[in-house]
Amino acid sequence: MNVKTRYPSFNVLDEKDEWDDHTQQIVTSRTHPIAGYQFLNEQEVEILRYLCSLLVNDDSPDSLEFVIGHFDKILYSSPGEGQRRAGVPAAPELIRQGLKAIEQTSQHKYSVSFTELNTEQQKQIIQDISAARVEPTEVWNGML
Repeated sequence: MNVKTRYPSFNVLDEKDEWDDHTQQIVTSRTHPIAGYQFLNEQEVEILRYLCSLLVNDDSPDSLEFVIGHFDKILYSSPGEGQRRAGVPAAPELIRQGLKAIEQTSQHKYSVSFTELNTEQQKQIIQDISAARVEPTEVWNGML
């Protein structure tokens, strides 16, 4: 996904002295590498990396690391949630179950890991999830 910019010589971080302190803190905190994940395991990170790449239409490592790091931080700290249907697990467990179900669906449908699928196959699984027509159906019970 190489996207050409109209402003190849412009670097937004060169302008940080013009920002207020709060904006500087938020933006520059996103430029530091993630030291490690506190909630997600290696396989979950890899599946999430491919999902995020497709969903945000960006495969740049910096963007993906920020998104995945944000997920991990929220899932680990569990800041609370709004309403949810009775019987639906809390977000951290629901995400973990969903990532596992995506992997099981990929194995069932293509006999390989979700991370080994081509982009079209990955998109097909996402579309199938969206339409609630994924198999094996038992791994999705309570999530769709």
